[in-house]
Amino acid sequence: SSVLQAMFFECLYGLDNKPKYFSANCSCAVLLDHVAERAQREVKEALERRKVASQKAVSALLRTHAAQEHARKRLQDANRPGSSASTAEKASAEEQQEKEAQIQKISQLMDALQEEQRQHEEVKQQVDEHIQLLSSIAKVVLALEDSTVLPLEERPSRKAAEWIPLRSTVQVMGYPKPAPTEDDPDPPVASEPVSMLFTLAEVERSELVTELLGELSKTKGGATRTPR
Repeated sequence: SSVLQAMFFECLYGLDNKPKYFSANCSCAVLLDHVAERAQREVKEALERRKVASQKAVSALLRTHAAQEHARKRLQDANRPGSSASTAEKASAEEQQEKEAQIQKISQLMDALQEEQRQHEEVKQQVDEHIQLLSSIAKVVLALEDSTVLPLEERPSRKAAEWIPLRSTVQVMGYPKPAPTEDDPDPPVASEPVSMLFTLAEVERSELVTELLGELSKTKGGATRTPR
């Protein structure tokens, strides 16, 4: 709102790239502590929610894939010459071609389901990497959009508004500290900050999967859903 914009400045961090409002009417030390606590907590929660959503999506995709695999096997068995359940010898060439087309479509659909599952697994891996980076951040700073760090910690007792103009936009960045190793049990904090604006790969759903889920939703009254 216009009132918020007049009294606060905007901070960018997280997954949605939407500004969060903070007041600069406090000391630099208080502001940095507040931003660090809130940003790290909110970003971690958002990443964990995204991972849970992808886990649920993978489970649903696996169930759908198993059902399609069963349907394909049934068609293949029924269409196999010499099988006791087969009608292939009696079926017309047109009927056999129709069954083969159905088998091919199911195979393509199974490939599409596996591809969407792969994309979700990629997102989960990205989330884990982002959480690991987030947990390694030892110091949080505010920076201009060109990544120039504002010198708030140099004047911890001074009012933050001296450095941050009202209605301005800044980004939250952090200095990570590498994990200790045998050779370096206490590594120094990184000299360059990293952005706390995180991105995740987009999961693209094929038309085949969209069509199948639409049919299942109509058949079962919307009970079968595969979240993205």
